[in-house]
Amino acid sequence: MSSSLPSESPCQEPTKRRRKVKTGCRTCKIRRVKCDEGRPACHRCVSTGRVCDGYGIWGGGGNRYEQRIGAPVCTRKPISNVNSIKLLIKKVPAFGPVKAASAEEREFFEWFKCRTSTKLPGAFGTSFWSSVVFQASSSEPAVLHAVLALSSAHKRKELDSIGRDRSRVPPDKQEAFMLRQYSTAIGYLQPNLLPSGKGSVRVALITCLVFIFLEFVRGRYQAGCVHLENGLRLIKDLEPASRSNGSLLAKGTTRSAGIDSLDTSLTELFTRLQVQAAMFGQHVRQYDPTPTLLETALPTLKFGSANEARNHLDMIFNGISHITEEYDRISESGSYAEGLQALLCNDQAFIHASLNAWLRTYEATVPDANFRKCSLEGFAYQLLRVYYTMASIMTATCRSLQCQVVFDLHTPKFLSIIDHSIQISKAVSSPEIQASWGSHPEMSASTSDIGWIPPLYYTALKCRNHCIRVQAVQMLQSRSHKEGIWDSKLASSVANEVIRIEEGDVYGEARDTFPLDELPGDDHLKTPMLPETRRMQKVDVVLPKNDTDRIELVCKRRNDGEWKVIHKAYDDSTGCWVHVPLKKKG
Repeated sequence: MSSSLPSESPCQEPTKRRRKVKTGCRTCKIRRVKCDEGRPACHRCVSTGRVCDGYGIWGGGGNRYEQRIGAPVCTRKPISNVNSIKLLIKKVPAFGPVKAASAEEREFFEWFKCRTSTKLPGAFGTSFWSSVVFQASSSEPAVLHAVLALSSAHKRKELDSIGRDRSRVPPDKQEAFMLRQYSTAIGYLQPNLLPSGKGSVRVALITCLVFIFLEFVRGRYQAGCVHLENGLRLIKDLEPASRSNGSLLAKGTTRSAGIDSLDTSLTELFTRLQVQAAMFGQHVRQYDPTPTLLETALPTLKFGSANEARNHLDMIFNGISHITEEYDRISESGSYAEGLQALLCNDQAFIHASLNAWLRTYEATVPDANFRKCSLEGFAYQLLRVYYTMASIMTATCRSLQCQVVFDLHTPKFLSIIDHSIQISKAVSSPEIQASWGSHPEMSASTSDIGWIPPLYYTALKCRNHCIRVQAVQMLQSRSHKEGIWDSKLASSVANEVIRIEEGDVYGEARDTFPLDELPGDDHLKTPMLPETRRMQKVDVVLPKNDTDRIELVCKRRNDGEWKVIHKAYDDSTGCWVHVPLKKKG
């Protein structure tokens, strides 16, 4: 006879004892029993023969994922303050080979550790690639499988220089491995998308960042932007209180005591990606459409690091993007409300003042900074100077996009971008920079962060001096590499076509052969500016969904109150741009 009472076996707790718990290992949470929070694995799980799934990204547990990457088991108590988090990040172990995984997984994890994680950070180092992602991989299967998928995609791009079209053939062994790891990571990620506390949100955000870079490496830019939008929506769950007083993206870049070090690092990375996408005209949706700019004042004397200077400049770029979008929206609708115009005018003046303050702090920092020009820190400061120049042009012209001749006033600044880019080109070839990036003969230049592509692309599109813009394109073509969402081949192809559309035969057989490591001479700078009637007021790029999809280009200029639209697509088989028929209205 079977009893109607619940059994009291050691593997099952009586129903009456079950209750909802907020702390403890994941196994006990799922079983809804009180966890004794023992380390490395809780005694309740071990004594009943269960596998303890640990305490999220903070370690612990006896699951196979810790064993697979050979990480020493964490013996700390649950982390409850910022200092403990910082200590944890600093003491991430040097991971050895994957122990209990397959030979294939060990191979790709080793590639990620030695190649991908050292190359992707770029000039602005971040603890995400050097420690956080490894710590999370040691206890979170979603992160581990995402890392293995990214490593596989990165290795394919680095070694497969032929660029085969794989869309019409079944996936080979390496492609199948990447897709399998990607799918597995998504499966493990699903529970973390439920509202179960900050720990789950952190896991989801870390995995989301890996997915973004995975898609960018694969050339699936639209999919990467979708992941970015999802991550921006999740970020608000890290610090809900901050939303009542302004944008988390603005506040998150400061090291305030109210936000964990890890949360701040994640927020900064998403801010950078949002700025990077906006520079290419890919305006991902923000959860706060009106970010408050520079709520925290700049340092009174100097920047503590290039990363700090970068974070403040990112906030300024976010403000520029917001104002530009608002002006574009009201000009399209024709709703020139005086109140809104005055507000945007004040915002523009505030951004201009913020840029001046940033430059003063920058100039006070660089001369006394303890670094050499060829060091990675010095290289990062060089990059920031170029981005400051681009930001100053964008700020001055954000209310005048209908009048493209205004850019002619900034020709000296465009020339300055070329000058600094020449210096950057020389610096990036130095042995010290190459050593800092862990360069390897098999590795191409592919990073997750910004470099010189956005400023050169902006110069090619907006400077109407023929020689300056052509030199910008040729410099883009001189180095084949990727910077997150930016691809030098893609950017130079778009810029070249925009120049061809605008200029046509205006300059006839112009001589475009000049040294790339020298500024254009006076005879080149005296070339007449392009007539305003030929200039495009809008250039929109539709990025490909995958690495074999077509890039589309939509150029617009207003003639006699009507928009003239030129829609083209790039045919990779012929290397030419072809016209795309416009859809008829109605």
